[in-house]
Amino acid sequence: MLFVYLRTSENNSDYLELGTFNIDENNCLNYPDEDQAGETFAYQLPLQIDDISILKVDPTGEYAYGFLDHCSYIFDIKNANVKIIELTE
Repeated sequence: MLFVYLRTSENNSDYLELGTFNIDENNCLNYPDEDQAGETFAYQLPLQIDDISILKVDPTGEYAYGFLDHCSYIFDIKNANVKIIELTE
C-alpha cells in the first residue's frame, strides 16, 4: 500500500516535496535507514510563504490532486509523474 506525502523539503525550505512511501502489512512505514528505502520521490513544488496546501487522493488510488495558492497539480501515483497547472490572477 502506498501513502502519498507532501512535506517541506529537508534541503530547501522554499520547496515542498511530493512522493510516496510504501506501507507494509503491519501498517508500518517502510523507512528503515538513511537510504530511505520504500520512499519514491516524485517532484519538488515551489513554496510561497503564504501557501496553504491541500492534498487529496482519488478513490481508485491512481491520482492525487493538490492545491496551493499559486498552482494546482495532478500526481500520477503509479508512474510518479506530476502535471502542474499554474494559476493566474
